[in-house]
Amino acid sequence: MGLFGWWTTRSELETLGRQLSEMFAKRVPVARVDDANLVGREIGIIASHAVGIRRKKGLGVFGQAKLANTIRWALVDKGYESGFADHVARGIVARTANDAKAH
Repeated sequence: MGLFGWWTTRSELETLGRQLSEMFAKRVPVARVDDANLVGREIGIIASHAVGIRRKKGLGVFGQAKLANTIRWALVDKGYESGFADHVARGIVARTANDAKAH
């Protein structure tokens, strides 16, 4: 992939990451972050989408990290605490990494 392809992919990942953070924010409002069952279930759903993106786009470690980092910062921008957003991003990374090992 050439230099311009890398920028396109990076831009795509940022867009996809923001879309996934929107999905998460709709399902887990800031007021409900203490509901561990809801949060865990929604991390799983978002991680499933991230796995699909990883498979479709052929993302490596850096692409997965970019996607998770975009989700993290988008959640912070939406008013979630930094530690919580980091927890969500780490959950997504762990699940996409486990899927990558399985394939």
